Amino acid sequence: MDMRLFGYIEQHSPKFNTIVAGGLVAKQMQFVEQYIERIIRCAEPSFPPGFKFIRSIRCTPQEEFQVVTAKRNNRQTYELSRSDVYLMKYMFEFQGEELRPHYLLLPYVSPAGLIQIRGSLFGISPVLADHAVSVGVDSIFIPVNKDKLTFKRLVHHYYADGARETGHVVWSAVYHTSKRKRGASRKTIDARTSNVHYLFCKYGLTRTFAEFANADVRVGVDDINDENYPAADWVICTSLQLKPRGVRERFYQASPVRLAIRREHFNATTSGMIGAFFYIADHFPDRVFPEHVNDESLWKILLGHMIFAADESEGKILLKVDDHMQSLDSYIDGMVKEWLRDDSVFVDDIYGLFMHVIETFATRVTQAGSDVASMHGKRLTILRYILSDIISGIFNMTFAFQRNAKKGLTKVEIVNIMKGELKTELIYRINREHGEVASVSNPGDNMVYKITTNVVLQANSSGGTRARAKAATIDASKLCHSSIAEVGSYTNLPKSEPSGRQRINPFVRVSPDGSIERDPAKVELLDRIQRAIEPL
Repeated sequence: MDMRLFGYIEQHSPKFNTIVAGGLVAKQMQFVEQYIERIIRCAEPSFPPGFKFIRSIRCTPQEEFQVVTAKRNNRQTYELSRSDVYLMKYMFEFQGEELRPHYLLLPYVSPAGLIQIRGSLFGISPVLADHAVSVGVDSIFIPVNKDKLTFKRLVHHYYADGARETGHVVWSAVYHTSKRKRGASRKTIDARTSNVHYLFCKYGLTRTFAEFANADVRVGVDDINDENYPAADWVICTSLQLKPRGVRERFYQASPVRLAIRREHFNATTSGMIGAFFYIADHFPDRVFPEHVNDESLWKILLGHMIFAADESEGKILLKVDDHMQSLDSYIDGMVKEWLRDDSVFVDDIYGLFMHVIETFATRVTQAGSDVASMHGKRLTILRYILSDIISGIFNMTFAFQRNAKKGLTKVEIVNIMKGELKTELIYRINREHGEVASVSNPGDNMVYKITTNVVLQANSSGGTRARAKAATIDASKLCHSSIAEVGSYTNLPKSEPSGRQRINPFVRVSPDGSIERDPAKVELLDRIQRAIEPL
């Protein structure tokens, strides 16, 4: 054995990125406590008056033993199998009185990102995700702490200056109904809830066009004509007078309403907004009239008919939509603003985000092209995925507070809601419906090739191995891309993903926050290769 030869080879061989090869998950999981505390701080503005979060404290072994062995249903049990979790207590106060600690189990991992849950060994892999905005073939995905928002678009036609105009209506299923409730009774109207509809619910029609699109619009019936609104200055828009598929009434009377917009304000963005207006008017031709278009209550009731079942009274519908709108006001918290700023999206609330998506949807989807398949410009992250059950529990707690706030909440009710929504053992769910967590089988002690270089694509992060197996194999995100040579691994391919995207290159450059950094020496070469392999 020639040690000088080995030394020479080692000196001239490229070096692994020790953060990647040693387990990036373990590095990021050091900040679990700070992350959960920050989530609670983000949720705190939605707490009932007088209810405040004070601090979090790590429990001593004696405290943890007392909590986990406490009697439940008159039975005292203790799980003997190993679980890599530890107990934290969270201190709250209500009306100046400190409440009893609320306990949560948090995870810890070994250096390679390994964790044992109830005696079974699992490996946690980082998720390769966009900073905030993910563009698909014809959709935009934006995760926020309270929800995961997927925006799509549909086409609704109307007449503009007597010619058929195509309005691209951006929509998202912001309100979620359980499958059990969804099948209980039919909704009044089968229609999509557009972004513009939410803006109408918040600001009314005229203010929405004025403040978000800088456009002057007028709504009427017979008074919207060429005499009052000359064609040189105004574009007059009318319904196509066709019954939408989602309307179940046998006898349909088309909407007579007309909308005039100044010609210099008529563009792709306002065309989509007008299309959304006529989409609503065509589904509710007997409800949308000029004198009510600036009444937010009208739009809320119509939104409620799109969301809720037909057996609801309009009074109850309005109350439910008011609660829904109130919850939306806190969707864009400080953390989400940071994520959005990383993608150059500067908004203060969910309504600004809705309008940003309306304005940029076509451009983002059209210009995405090969970027959908690229591994560049993304971030390796784990905390918001591995802690998603606890995060959901925190915000479900705020939703429960909101539902019960009208009658006034007592200390006992607040404590019961916390116990019901934010359960101590939520972390035990990470081995179910978590794409970033998988069972581990490694024949040796080298963790690089089968454990620490594993990476989960953002699209596969929801659901377990079964969901990953069903992932589409032919779509734009699966196309060959030159970034795989630098970021992925084409020499260490798993059978389930032959494109090279589910293994990270152990030599890749990663910034402290997990963002993928391009090697300046390879930029020109990889860009030239990408131009050569892109379809004409």
